[in-house]
Amino acid sequence: MGEIAESMLDGSCCEQCGEYLGEAVGYAQCCAACGGDSEREDSQMRRASNRESSNRLLRENGYTFDERNGAAHLIVQTQRGIVDFWPGTGKFIVRSTRYEARGVFNLMQHAAPLQPAAPLEIQWKPHMTPFSVRAYLQAGFILAGAPADSK
Repeated sequence: MGEIAESMLDGSCCEQCGEYLGEAVGYAQCCAACGGDSEREDSQMRRASNRESSNRLLRENGYTFDERNGAAHLIVQTQRGIVDFWPGTGKFIVRSTRYEARGVFNLMQHAAPLQPAAPLEIQWKPHMTPFSVRAYLQAGFILAGAPADSK
């Protein structure tokens, strides 16, 4: 094997164009002009895509969460408690049990979304004015037994 080939294989020269890169690192590498960091860029793009799609999937399936660190860390409210989720890598940890796994689909399979509390039902009484009936309905209460004209 020639000197140039050895330099390319040990990483002191670019493996594609032969440009001198410096000290040997022990493995072949490319210069910036030849796309030396393409793997890193691919990884960053894949993580950004994972962040977007995981965020959308969780919202579409009824999960509520807080975004931290530019949506790189999501704090998800589930029926099993609070879950820390990093959508770029897919890692999640259930805080209460310290259960760890990876993948947004595994998260959705492991912990169902937090269901809102059932609406409170109030029994209508004759002393309730139409104003109070409207106020209860707007606040999300269910009014049982109210006459049709008071709603």
